[in-house]
Amino acid sequence: MTDENFFDADVELFRRLFRPAPAEAAGLDELADGFTEARARRILGDPELLDHLKALAACVEPGDGWVSQAAGEAAPASRELLGVALAERSDGLIPVTITRDDEGVLLTPEPLANVKVDQLAAVELPGGFVAWSPQDLGLAPVVRFSGPVIPDWVEFVAGARAVEDLQANRSRTGWDPLVVGPHPLSRYALGCWLERHRPTDIPEDALQAELGALAFELAGLLGGTDAARCWLFPLGATLVRLHDEIRKLSEGKKALARAGVASATEAYLATCGDAPEAADVARAKTGETLLSPPFREEFALAAGGLLDEEEEQEPTMPKEFLHQVAERRRLANSFTPVPGDEHDPEHPFLAELLVAGPRCCSP
Repeated sequence: MTDENFFDADVELFRRLFRPAPAEAAGLDELADGFTEARARRILGDPELLDHLKALAACVEPGDGWVSQAAGEAAPASRELLGVALAERSDGLIPVTITRDDEGVLLTPEPLANVKVDQLAAVELPGGFVAWSPQDLGLAPVVRFSGPVIPDWVEFVAGARAVEDLQANRSRTGWDPLVVGPHPLSRYALGCWLERHRPTDIPEDALQAELGALAFELAGLLGGTDAARCWLFPLGATLVRLHDEIRKLSEGKKALARAGVASATEAYLATCGDAPEAADVARAKTGETLLSPPFREEFALAAGGLLDEEEEQEPTMPKEFLHQVAERRRLANSFTPVPGDEHDPEHPFLAELLVAGPRCCSP
């Protein structure tokens, strides 16, 4: 693109911005940060306001704030409006092939066309699954559902454009990176993949505690809290110990770790109130320091021999692929945590923070 093209685009943007806008028209701050549900419905229901938004969206890229806000389950109108805005920005779409077979419907983004599905970080959802690359959660995911009815979660992970093309029985669609950028569910998928294949040496019980917290947060997509309870029920003593363990971390890592332990504790108390250690976990939550068994030994006993069972399994991932994912995780852990990292699905897991150092001096 030439400087002249940049200049022409800027001129066109200024023309649109300074052209008289209808009352209650969308503003640049809303395109950046998102719309309330009332505002989104108002614009969707008014052709003049909708045309104005489309004109703006053709020149102004929707902000990360709007994308994150629209991804929430409580923002269907904002999400629909985001789809309208993104439809005006056809450049940069990721090509996706739609395949229909006896098992249902498969959506395969071009970057993952030659990757085996069993190498991906997959999460089963009602009626299908979604799978991301553990090497890069920013890539669009593979989606499979049994059909013929399109599950509600497909739009949540793939966007409105994909659903429209599925309904129109098309063989191809496209995903805008703004819509299919790292999705909250992708972190749970990656964590499950790390727990299963272990490309790096991290404490499994701490990873499983975070997976339980994520499963609890995503219960609406996962079909209930059973997965959260399954992860968390054996980990009462682990959570007690983690409340003390995170105090040894440096300040930057401590903030992320504290949030992870707090989420796991809340999920545990909500789903495992009948567990033998529930009272101790509640006491640890209040800040009380309790004695707990050693880290790995305690988990192996509580998990009922899970470690021994998994050690007998043959590795299914190519060594080079495992190495590439391990390097990606080392890169993710090499940066000093800053406020806002908690919104990045690839930020360090609690288990990684516990082994990454540096640590503060013990009190």
